[in-house]
Amino acid sequence: MFVNETHGITLNLKNLPMQMDKRIFGDTYNCIGFTSIPIWSAMFVIAIIAIITLWSILMIMIFVSWIDSMIQRCIIIRELDLVIKSNKGTVITLLGKRLEQKDEHEIHKIKRPKERMEMDEKLLKVLEKFVCKFD
Repeated sequence: MFVNETHGITLNLKNLPMQMDKRIFGDTYNCIGFTSIPIWSAMFVIAIIAIITLWSILMIMIFVSWIDSMIQRCIIIRELDLVIKSNKGTVITLLGKRLEQKDEHEIHKIKRPKERMEMDEKLLKVLEKFVCKFD
């Protein structure tokens, strides 16, 4: 309700939000309740769901890196007929089978043509760096 005492005018408007006491209008939320209870509760629920989602993504990333670290311990050679054995407890898996270690370092070639033997020697030097370690 607005009352002008000098001229005797009274203005009464119902359900109309106004800000007559100031010369400069303020923000909307000063006059009207902009963030109501349903909006606050929806924002709270969304925040909880976002936290749970981020936590689950983090757990998946940790689990995948844990699996990758287990997988990176071993290299599986399926296309070559090469076997590397070492006295340091290292083994290369050949055709899905785990090979036992021996006392001395041995390189076995199984039924390979002569022209591919030189390629096998070069490949063995590279593969010796990536031999599986079983603890």
